[in-house]
Amino acid sequence: MIAEGELVDGIGGGTCQISGTLHAAAFFGGLEIVSRTPHTRPSSYIKLGLDAAVAYPTIDFKDRKSTRLN
Repeated sequence: MIAEGELVDGIGGGTCQISGTLHAAAFFGGLEIVSRTPHTRPSSYIKLGLDAAVAYPTIDFKDRKSTRLN
């Protein structure tokens, strides 16, 4: 995980990988991105600009379906 801009051993790194995957899917799917914070360093699992950091309780990823399906 990243702490104060440095890579350190810790718990929770996988949460951001899921969040990044959801962000990329929402972005390419045309959903409204309500809140997204990029990482402070490049990631090895997703292209720069598609990542979405999660750090409970302050940083989260939020999207919104902007159309209604009937």
